[in-house]
Amino acid sequence: MAQADKTRDAAGNFNLPSSVFSQLYDAERPGVESLNSLPLDILDSNVIRVLIKFTEPVYALSAEKIQVTNGSVTSLREVNDNSEYELRIEPSLESTDVIIRVLDSACFDNAMNPSTQSAELSISYDREYPTVILFTTSSNPTVSFLPISSPNEINFWCLA
Repeated sequence: MAQADKTRDAAGNFNLPSSVFSQLYDAERPGVESLNSLPLDILDSNVIRVLIKFTEPVYALSAEKIQVTNGSVTSLREVNDNSEYELRIEPSLESTDVIIRVLDSACFDNAMNPSTQSAELSISYDREYPTVILFTTSSNPTVSFLPISSPNEINFWCLA
């Protein structure tokens, strides 16, 4: 702030006081705070969902700036004030490790600082169904249905 009556112009007039001037300087690059897999969608189990959380709001993030090994990006959408994004990936194989990484300079913050590269996230994906083999040592087996409960609370019935 410039104080009043400190300088004169060509006509000899003193200056008026100036208003306060402030400027913020931001040279810190935004980064990926976390890269986490989300629960599988039971209605679309062929897609892996990943939540990307940045250290601050970022802009211009696109699927092309996210490296995916053993899969392809099907969608990318902002979910929380430009600081969190949901990524959907379709794995390329029935059983594989899908590796995800946000590349260096994939997006930028309000001060136009480019983002840093993220760490890798590796997700083991297995879409192959298990095989169940039933056998008996009895010479005269009986046939009946038995309920079987699984850890994920899906009920099955089998012959016994």
